[in-house]
Amino acid sequence: MKRLTTNKNISDMGMLELAHNCCYCKDGNARYRDFEIDMDARDLARELMVQYRHWKSCEEYGYDADNELLDNDIFDDTMVENLIYGPNEDIGLIALFYRNLWAMADLRERLKAYEDAEEQRLLFKLPCKVGDIVYLVDFEENSYDVAVVESIELCVVEDKFEILLNSDYEIGTYAFADYVFYSQEGAEQALKEMESEG
Repeated sequence: MKRLTTNKNISDMGMLELAHNCCYCKDGNARYRDFEIDMDARDLARELMVQYRHWKSCEEYGYDADNELLDNDIFDDTMVENLIYGPNEDIGLIALFYRNLWAMADLRERLKAYEDAEEQRLLFKLPCKVGDIVYLVDFEENSYDVAVVESIELCVVEDKFEILLNSDYEIGTYAFADYVFYSQEGAEQALKEMESEG
């Protein structure tokens, strides 16, 4: 699957790349960027509140530290309260926009960490999940047994990863190997191939 997050400069991004990367986190704060701006999400929402005349600017209001324009905690509390207005009023729409900016920034950073780990081959997919039915082939008996996976463990054996499953078939642990199949057809096919070779 193609990677969605990128560290490219904005000027090197296309519209789709920018859509997935327009919000990001820096120093614990959500930021918004497009082809013309790159700014803190709070500051953007503050500017919108002033622009739509819901708040006075610092020049008009004064530089009192106990207001939404200067105090981040007061600002965040005010934005949460403004969500009650909903998207039909611009004050509610700005609060919703701000909430979505930091949510998108957080999601982008989490996805980026996942994609970085995937590129570094630090992630792998398990062949089945707990509760799945597997088929344990006994080539000596030319048969297979059905088992339900009760747990899956990852361990290191001789410097290699090995996936183990505990099943309801018998007490014990079975390494995922050539005799564990994830479909009845696969188990039957393996037995036919073994029979034709034998």
